[in-house]
Amino acid sequence: MFGWMTEQNYEMIVGVGSAIVDIFSEVEDSVLVDLSLEKGTMSLISREVSIEVAEHIESLNEQGGGSVANTMVGIARLGVPSKMVARVEEDVLGLVFEGELKFAGVELNPFYVPLSDPLGTGRCFVMVTPDAERTMLTYLGASAGIGELEMSTLLTSPPPVTYLEGYLLDCPDMFAPLRDLAAKSSALGRKVAVSLSDPELVKRHRSRLLELIDSGVSVVFANAEEAANLTDSGDPTFAAAMLGERGISGAITLGPEGALGFDQNQMIRLPAHPTDLVDTTGAGDQFAAGWLAGLAKGFDLEKRTSLGLLCAAEVVSHFGARPQVDILELAKEQGLA
Repeated sequence: MFGWMTEQNYEMIVGVGSAIVDIFSEVEDSVLVDLSLEKGTMSLISREVSIEVAEHIESLNEQGGGSVANTMVGIARLGVPSKMVARVEEDVLGLVFEGELKFAGVELNPFYVPLSDPLGTGRCFVMVTPDAERTMLTYLGASAGIGELEMSTLLTSPPPVTYLEGYLLDCPDMFAPLRDLAAKSSALGRKVAVSLSDPELVKRHRSRLLELIDSGVSVVFANAEEAANLTDSGDPTFAAAMLGERGISGAITLGPEGALGFDQNQMIRLPAHPTDLVDTTGAGDQFAAGWLAGLAKGFDLEKRTSLGLLCAAEVVSHFGARPQVDILELAKEQGLA
């Protein structure tokens, strides 16, 4: 058996996701028009297209990213042990990804592919327009090959909480092991949390997402558009009620209007924490970090949702998808630690 408990007496949260390095740039709306992109979305691109995009932007910085990786960093900084399972390549970007996670206190279980493989470590171009909205183009690289190899340990002994990004459904070999993990975790009384990740992804994989959720998922995170695409309803309260009836807890984030937390028995709507909006990159990732850290600490639904909103407010106040202040100290000041 694997030891998922730690000396802090919090159960470890294990994330499974794509190993991505974010490349940030500030762009005018005209750049999105030139690239035929819809603002606020995430699209998958080929290596050839990634080279073309790089010619249209001026990089502000590069840093380890990926939705689940961002969340794992937030969880670790809130004092809850976290681990990530991912596939990377031993190239420069792979070393950036691994080094930043370890520096943030996240245990990494990387699965390397040979240097001779031409894919390279994944990367995401995060283009931020003057309205602080981010549009992302992601080249999965080595992450596209994630599958049963990476999932074998989790399937042998599921951790107390596993966090998955919906983006994994774009990886051809992931659906079956994700479904099996959800089913086994549920049977053992353990939890699997899923982020819906992106509105277009929900459209692409709606039937598979519903099948995965019904296989034994315990927690779902979504923004309003993602929830609408999943439930065929533009009313977040209806979407939350539908998920609650399926035995799910979680939250639907509502941007500047806050978030709607829910479980099988209740629904609570909380306002956003006040902040100066700079860049929305990572808002959902850090909301999930706060909510899941609150779950590990035994917080009730209202306190989990409030901690999620606090983490989201911190990350949108600056460029980048990870906290830049001592988020645990900030939570303590707000009575959320």
